[in-house]
Amino acid sequence: MVILASEPMSATTPTVMNCSRISKRYGSNQAVAAVSLDLLQGQCIALLGRNGAGKTTICDMLVGIVSPDVGSIELFGNPYHAKIANKRAVLQDVGILSQDTKLYQKLTIKETLDLFASLYNHNIPVPTLIEQLNLEDKATKRLEHLSGGERQRAYLGAALVGDPKLIFLDEPTTGLDPISRKNVWDIISVLKKDGRSIFLTTHYMEEAEYLADDIAVIEKGSVIARGSPQQLITEHTPESIISLQLQHTTTVADLKPLLASSPDVATTAAAITLMAHEDNKIELKTSDTIPAIKKIFAFFDNQNKIISMEFRSGTLEDVFFKLTGKKLP
Repeated sequence: MVILASEPMSATTPTVMNCSRISKRYGSNQAVAAVSLDLLQGQCIALLGRNGAGKTTICDMLVGIVSPDVGSIELFGNPYHAKIANKRAVLQDVGILSQDTKLYQKLTIKETLDLFASLYNHNIPVPTLIEQLNLEDKATKRLEHLSGGERQRAYLGAALVGDPKLIFLDEPTTGLDPISRKNVWDIISVLKKDGRSIFLTTHYMEEAEYLADDIAVIEKGSVIARGSPQQLITEHTPESIISLQLQHTTTVADLKPLLASSPDVATTAAAITLMAHEDNKIELKTSDTIPAIKKIFAFFDNQNKIISMEFRSGTLEDVFFKLTGKKLP
């Protein structure tokens, strides 16, 4: 699949979106608090957070649906907000797929994309876009007769038909099955390679890790961490994670001797921390993997048989849990 090429990237990659300390309050609820973000041409930034964390409110301010109470927004180097005079001209270069997009269900895919194409000064030819979305055999079907994944790709087509340089995608794969979700990811990946900029909100760890060059972790309306997926993992979870399945049920109290220093175990230098506990399944964290494994085997050797053991590096899910004390979604 090849999306029509946009202008080649220059030696100095331009900033296509920037917001500085934007905030939004609804009554007593501080939905967004002093958020600053920027997005370069050809990159994808993902806002990663639970439902209700403030992701959609941030997105709504950036696309001009609502204005921030304080703070400033720039698109393509120019000031932008909900009531700006040249809003329609700016949006000629912007594609938007909102979380609650609902299009007229009696139109076919082709009719829908033709309608949206008529709103833009320049566009991707509708037959070409339909082919790129792998919807050729569905082009004359009404939206009401499509599967969830097909309908979401048609909605994505409506956001892309104007040949945008900047695309806002607010939780674009929520509710889709794994195959449909991967289809949307593949389309977004091609958009990035073409030099288009993607602003993505999601509560799927794997989606953020697969697509994003830059991740901002959002909690209670604030950015609590930011960096590439690998930077966040390295900074916040440099340790290895060891998962154990035991023969017998084990309580947290049972594990206290393991988590404390044990003079009779030669490898007491290994620091071990309990991450998760569920009856006979436990998850431990350590910065010194091999000595920790020896210590674990020595501890359980005479009291609880280890059925299986796995160890892995930290993940974005571990990062999120460490920062918020909660799991997604």
